[in-house]
Amino acid sequence: LTLNADHTLAGPVTLTGNLAGTGDVTITGGLTWSGGRMAGTGRTILAAGSINTISSVGQKFVDRILRNAGTVNYTGSGLSFGQNAGVNVYSIENLAGATFNVTADGDFSQFNTGTYAFNNAGTFNKTTTAGETLFNTVAFNNTGTVNVDAGTLNLAGGTNIGTGPFLSAGRYLVANGTTLTFS
Repeated sequence: LTLNADHTLAGPVTLTGNLAGTGDVTITGGLTWSGGRMAGTGRTILAAGSINTISSVGQKFVDRILRNAGTVNYTGSGLSFGQNAGVNVYSIENLAGATFNVTADGDFSQFNTGTYAFNNAGTFNKTTTAGETLFNTVAFNNTGTVNVDAGTLNLAGGTNIGTGPFLSAGRYLVANGTTLTFS
């Protein structure tokens, strides 16, 4: 599906192929993304109040800005940034008031060279499994709240933890028996 003008999709929307184009695509009724690619200069916007799922082990490529104002449940794996080589700058933006839940051991990985980031201004939760969620050459910038309630959250891709006396632009809450790693 290629959209070169702004569109609103009431959903629910299931994406197993490609979503591309220059237009912003706002999804109000929820997205289930189990494979394929989001590409182009437009943005994918998950509306406030929407419940969205990134599922399965199928490969999923972020090649545009994915902006979350609702709730995302990342229950799978295979989430990569930059399918195509070249000058790539893509991000996932978890806005203030939004929630991004990682309920499996899915990683956030770089596929090709570029500048990739997860920008958290909302709440990011690592829950459920005892395994590791790795930000592999994907920066994690936090001005919101991060909760590590299970397993390990490894921010190996770099992180902006801010400046000043508290060395943190956001909050990091780590439960007993869990691990938060800044590499």
